[in-house]
Amino acid sequence: IDVWSASSSSVVLSDESAEDMVARIAAKSAAANDAARAKADKEAAQKAGAKDGSSNLVLGVGAAGVALTLPFFLPNLLRLGSKLSSGGEDDGYGKR
Repeated sequence: IDVWSASSSSVVLSDESAEDMVARIAAKSAAANDAARAKADKEAAQKAGAKDGSSNLVLGVGAAGVALTLPFFLPNLLRLGSKLSSGGEDDGYGKR
């Protein structure tokens, strides 16, 4: 069977059968799918690595925030501890 095959660069008369053409197209599609799958896997690995780094950064910033503000509310926490340990008798501000 003579089949006209049109590609982007030229038109060629070929003697390929329909099964051969389907097999060629299927092979080309499989190769393209494998390349796309490999690219997607590579991008997913890069995103996972970036996610781990950003998670550590967020935890570090949170810990630094708590450590830097602790001096401002530490006296209140100490008063609360003395009030709770005394059952509400001592308000934590000293003797009256």
